[in-house]
Amino acid sequence: MNVTMAETPAEAASRLKGPMEKLRRVELARSYVEFLKQVDEWTKDARQHLPADPKEALKSYTKLKALSISLGPLQEQAEGAGVHLVTHVQTTTERLWIQMKKIMLDEFEAVLQKSKWPAPDVEPTNEWIDCFGRLLDLQSPEIVAAREPLILLPMDALAKHFILEFRYHFFANKSTSRASLVSINMQT
Repeated sequence: MNVTMAETPAEAASRLKGPMEKLRRVELARSYVEFLKQVDEWTKDARQHLPADPKEALKSYTKLKALSISLGPLQEQAEGAGVHLVTHVQTTTERLWIQMKKIMLDEFEAVLQKSKWPAPDVEPTNEWIDCFGRLLDLQSPEIVAAREPLILLPMDALAKHFILEFRYHFFANKSTSRASLVSINMQT
C-alpha cells in the first residue's frame, strides 16, 4: 500500500528500501544457517564412518577442509565480514581431524593391547594389519601433501610403549638413568 500510495516512482523506490534491506538480511541469515547445516552434516558424516571406513570419512573431511581453506581469502575480500563463520569452520575442521585421529589410534592401541604388544613373540594378526592399514588410509592425504618427514600414525602408536620405557629408565630418578650412572661411576 505504501508503494501504491506514492506519488512518484522515486518515492515508491525509497519506501521499498527498508523492506528490501530487511529481506536481504533475512536471506543472508538463511544462507548462514544453510552453510552451518552443511558443515555440521559433513562433520557427522565423517565421524559415522570411523573407525570402519576412514577413506569414506576422508571424503567429508576433505570437503570441510577445502571449504575452510577457501574461506580465508574470501573473508579478506569481504573486509572481515563473517569472521565468526570462518572461525567456526576452521575450528570445526581442526577439531574433526583430531577426533578422527583419536578414534583410529584408540582402535589400533586396543588391538595392540589385546595382542600383548610389545611382547617379543607377538605376531601381527589380521585385525592388527587391518587397523594399521586404516590408519595409513586416514593419514594418506597428509602423507601425500607432506613437504617434510612425517611420523606415520601407526608407527607412532607402535613406538609409544618404547618411548615410555625409555623415559622411565633414562629421565626418571632410577638407577638405570644416565645421571645416576654418572654419579655411580664418579664414586668408584
